[in-house]
Amino acid sequence: EASTRAIEINPKNFRAYTFRAFCNFKLRRVREGLEDSDKAIDYYQVNPFDPSILWALDNRARAYKMVRRNDLAS
Repeated sequence: EASTRAIEINPKNFRAYTFRAFCNFKLRRVREGLEDSDKAIDYYQVNPFDPSILWALDNRARAYKMVRRNDLAS
């Protein structure tokens, strides 16, 4: 809920999309998680001190493995 509220306030908040994608993956809502992950990657602003993009990509790879799409996980 907090991530959704943050996205309502700032629709380009890539950190909120990253966290919401993680939550969706944990709840086994893979499609929604991948959609949020796509938005997190699209809105990411380069910052060498912010690991959000790494988390988004790692969670995305794990989600693909969950649905047995190892070809997309790499």
